[in-house]
Amino acid sequence: MNGGLGNQMFQYIFYRWLELNTTDPCVVDDSAFFDDNVEHNGYELEKIFNVKPKRLSQIFTQELWQEMLDNRKAGISIEQQLQDNGFNLLMFAETSDFSYNGNVVMMPANHQDASTKYCVKNVIGNVYYHGYWITNNWLDDIYQDIKKEFSFPPIKNKANLAVQSRILNSDSCGIHIRRGDFVKINWNLNTDYYLGAINEMIRLRGNSVNYFVFSDDIEWCKENEKALGFDQVKPQLEYVQGNYDGQSNYVDMQLISCCKWLIMSQSAFCYMAALLSDQLKGEINPTNRDVTHHT
Repeated sequence: MNGGLGNQMFQYIFYRWLELNTTDPCVVDDSAFFDDNVEHNGYELEKIFNVKPKRLSQIFTQELWQEMLDNRKAGISIEQQLQDNGFNLLMFAETSDFSYNGNVVMMPANHQDASTKYCVKNVIGNVYYHGYWITNNWLDDIYQDIKKEFSFPPIKNKANLAVQSRILNSDSCGIHIRRGDFVKINWNLNTDYYLGAINEMIRLRGNSVNYFVFSDDIEWCKENEKALGFDQVKPQLEYVQGNYDGQSNYVDMQLISCCKWLIMSQSAFCYMAALLSDQLKGEINPTNRDVTHHT
């Protein structure tokens, strides 16, 4: 498990799918959250949702785990260390960014189907799963379980409560703009996408919609209002601010999941908000990821 909250949630769903569809013990490799340069806000699942997956760090003694972390930092991956110490792992990998000299089966990222599930469910022996599993294929099978486990804490902040009320009581459209690390890896969407999406919403819904902008760079959004098309809906547009503080980022996901419509980004954070939504009627989606409307 690694990455930000959205990635962790998808990885947890895959972990729970394994637990619920096999009789095998399943463990999360949480070593990425002990590094000196932990991504985003570190390990968030337990403090937000109080879910408690079995974690690798809890299995070994503190001394041995520290030795494994030191080896990882020196370039010997956790899976390689397990392999070298007799676990005889088969790796299923979605991406190739791993360091492992054992047997590897490559899986198509984001495109798992029934045959993939059969292989995953029926494999014999010790398996290390390397990937993000950002697809609703696993979620579809265990949706009601996950919906209960990913129950957001009640919103207590007055400003956020007011935003939630405005979202729930209007023809609301959430707009998610992910920048930050996406800009560095050239994965951010250009302004033309958002301009086109605003024009499409105007064509479909007229002037009935209230727009709520969620971003890790609100100031950039404000500076680029015209290019993004926000000037066309300025009287109906609100920037949601104050949650990108390292502690309450998840509230943005919670609020996005309350929107009737979405102009989505490419991030797992936004995709998860869409999948968990009880309100969503439709979305403009820049990816080929399916947003199943479970309700």
